[in-house]
Amino acid sequence: MRRFLGLALVGILVAVPAAVRAQTCSGMASFSSGPLRVGGGVGLANNQTNFDVNLNAGSQYGPFGGVSVGRSDVDGNANSATVVGLNGGYSFELNPQRTAKFCPIAGFSFESGPDRNPNIDVSSRAVSFGGSFGGLLHTQSTLTLAPFVSASFVDLKRTVTPGNGVSASLSDQFGLVTFGAGFVMNRILTIQPAIAFPVGVDTPQFSDDPMFSLGFGVNFGGPRATRTTTATPTPRK
Repeated sequence: MRRFLGLALVGILVAVPAAVRAQTCSGMASFSSGPLRVGGGVGLANNQTNFDVNLNAGSQYGPFGGVSVGRSDVDGNANSATVVGLNGGYSFELNPQRTAKFCPIAGFSFESGPDRNPNIDVSSRAVSFGGSFGGLLHTQSTLTLAPFVSASFVDLKRTVTPGNGVSASLSDQFGLVTFGAGFVMNRILTIQPAIAFPVGVDTPQFSDDPMFSLGFGVNFGGPRATRTTTATPTPRK
């Protein structure tokens, strides 16, 4: 059961960086292009695949937050886990050109499953606090590169409750460092590859393998450009 605990934990770990698809400081399009963003992503780690969809909201400068819902599949297990995540932060400008940002970010994730059989309930929760640095590198008129690096402290707990009601749990506190870059097209569509490294994992049953993710997002709700037409005067006869 201890090995099963370690494998299943990867789902909620991938949900921590996945939920931080928010501002430019984390490699996404700025909320100046639209105060709402819908997106999703896929994560790969330790024989496990994770999918999520998310909705984020924020202002061009200042607070932002989001919610995500995902599914985690472990190789060799017919059951899947459901992961729910919440995150929030605040965006600070680092230069007058507004091309560099820092964001303190906090997140919470809860995973239900995957259960091996109906008589065993498995759940996890993770709380994270940290920050992210990001910038904007204009490569073309319609394409912007947004590299970022983030570091978080993660408090993680996994609980298994069998049919007799006697629970067993494992917990650990460690760091999570994420590197990535967003490819922002037309200021609203973002494709974001990233890799996250757990640092200082002490519990042998918890995986410290790197986690790969690929996310996307589309901003909407911004002001529409208005067309102006100039009437052509009618020539006098």
